[in-house]
Amino acid sequence: MFFCWKARAKKKRIPVFNWDHGYKSDRVKLMRWIDLHHLRSDPYGSGPLSPWSPTHDEYLKGLADEIMKDPKGERTAMDWHLFSSGWVNEFDCLWRHPDDAVQLPDGSFPEQLNAARGLNERIYGLWPEHGIEACREKLRYIFGKLKSHGLELDYYTTQHEWSYTPWAMSTLQMQLLPLDARWPKVEKELGFSNLNGVINFWASQENRNQLIKFGAFCHYLTAEVLDRALYSILKEIWPKIIITDYAHFDILPEHKFWDYNGWPMNNCYKGPSALPGLGSDLNYMHMGQIVTNTPAEMIPWGSTPWHGFILSLNQMRAIKLSSGGRPVHPEFAGFAQYQAWNSGVTIDIYREHVFHAALLGADALQFWNTAPEDGPALELILAELDSKITARKREVDPASLVIEWHPTEFRTTMIVDGKRVTRVTPQNFKGYWTV
Repeated sequence: MFFCWKARAKKKRIPVFNWDHGYKSDRVKLMRWIDLHHLRSDPYGSGPLSPWSPTHDEYLKGLADEIMKDPKGERTAMDWHLFSSGWVNEFDCLWRHPDDAVQLPDGSFPEQLNAARGLNERIYGLWPEHGIEACREKLRYIFGKLKSHGLELDYYTTQHEWSYTPWAMSTLQMQLLPLDARWPKVEKELGFSNLNGVINFWASQENRNQLIKFGAFCHYLTAEVLDRALYSILKEIWPKIIITDYAHFDILPEHKFWDYNGWPMNNCYKGPSALPGLGSDLNYMHMGQIVTNTPAEMIPWGSTPWHGFILSLNQMRAIKLSSGGRPVHPEFAGFAQYQAWNSGVTIDIYREHVFHAALLGADALQFWNTAPEDGPALELILAELDSKITARKREVDPASLVIEWHPTEFRTTMIVDGKRVTRVTPQNFKGYWTV
């Protein structure tokens, strides 16, 4: 008689990746930067990408060797300056390729001053076809080289906070976009003919609604562009790779949430975006103007650390509910940065915040190390967390994802290998576990 033994899956901790190289340990892995500054003729300028040479190959081989030192399942990288202005040639990059710039009816390309570079540049549009193709070609080469050096990537994080967003567009740019012959398709989707309401968003609620709609349009566009230019190449070379973007996430309208301004954060009016995974900085418990511009559903509201705690974790709930099974990797800063954003935050509050962010369904945690003491403080928190939820299978209890604005305590339950593990945080932040 023969028996076939099936090996049991190994118990796993939630991966934790640090994207600032000030701290690393066996528990907190580094996101190795793929830094295109190394591949420029002017390493710290915005000049052209210099011709490929053995020096570039040595950099990529060294990077591959360094990442492969990490255990299988925890090998991660992120891009840095990957799409900075000047990447492909002296003007070119993904978002601001000169051939994708705004073009007026007379065929001219208007320009405006780029203060950071001290140069007049063409005004970028919303149609980055040339940028996508240029970047796909270069990225296929770079990632292919890394693969040829033996690199097997498990995770990849992108950082594109200032891609397409009305907050990064000048008034002149928004005035000229509707003059481009490609605008009618955008107008059809937006439902308004120009961006005057977006420019003057403070003037009326109707204008603010246009700003919200245009912001959501930009969110979809950013996800689509990144998918075509970057994510598809990563998945082509490493089919099982898990990808998220630090700053971008979906929140569907049915999972009501509000941004810093107290405005609806329904950035997905036509369903999920093309993002393969969702990030979020969870606000670092910062509340912005929502304290004075409070949505009706949140009244009464206040400015205490408890309110920042609830706001931040409700955002995590809304993102998880909107994920549709995609990985969710919340990003959180070190304790020093929390204190900078909300002076009332204590180490007890920080600990509870990390616990609940993990329990609410994080597939990995992204860490921003902001001070020398941040890493050791996090290690103590992770040791306690690992003792409770290291497992073969973890899933958040759906009841814990219900968004509440006025709880007397914050309670999150995770199903850990079939057992219920709950963290309870009262308003004094003296939290405790129940199992």
